[in-house]
Amino acid sequence: MPQTIALLDQGHAWTAEQMAAITAEDLTAPTPCPPWNLRHLLDHLLEMLVVIAHAAEGRPLDPGWRDNVAAAVATSGEAPAAAFEAMASRLAAAWRRPGALEQTCQLSFGAVPASVVAGIQLLEVVVHGWDITSTVGRPARIPDDLANAVYAFAQGPVVTAKRGIAFADPLDVAHPRSASDRLLAYLGRVPLTSA
Repeated sequence: MPQTIALLDQGHAWTAEQMAAITAEDLTAPTPCPPWNLRHLLDHLLEMLVVIAHAAEGRPLDPGWRDNVAAAVATSGEAPAAAFEAMASRLAAAWRRPGALEQTCQLSFGAVPASVVAGIQLLEVVVHGWDITSTVGRPARIPDDLANAVYAFAQGPVVTAKRGIAFADPLDVAHPRSASDRLLAYLGRVPLTSA
C-alpha cells in the first residue's frame, strides 16, 4: 500500500505543477473534455476530489452533498491551484489513516474497495492534469510510472462502464511512443505524438 500512497502523492504533485501556471484568462479556454472549458474541468476535478475525500475518510455523503460540493468549488474562485492543494492535503491525510486503504468505501453507486476509490482518484488527477497542460498550450507527457499505473487501473470496469459518458472510445494509435501516449489513446484523448 505504500506504493499507492506514493503514486497518489506523485500524481497530485505533478498536477499541482501544471495548475500553478493557470491564468484567469485560461479559465474560459476549451479543453479536451467537450463541452467543458477549463473552469468547468477544474470544477469537476474539485467536485470529484470532495466526493473521494468523503469516501477515503470513511464518511458517507450526506443528502445535501451536491450543495456542499458546489460550495467547496465556489470557494476556489480564481485560485483553483490553492483549492486543489487543500484537497490534496486532505486526501493525503485520509489515505494515511491506519486501515484506510483496506476499508470498503461508499460512493454514489455503492460500496467499493478503497483500492478502487484510490484508482479513481489517481485517474482523475493525472488525466485532468494532462488536460490542463493541453488546454493552456503547454502539453506535457505524463510521467511513465503514473501513466502505467493509471493505464492498469483503466483496464478495469470503472472506465469500461463510463465509455461514451466520461471517456471516449479508444483511439487507434499503432505504436504509441510513450506510456503517456498509450494511456491517452486508450481514454480517447489525442496523444501528444499524434496531435
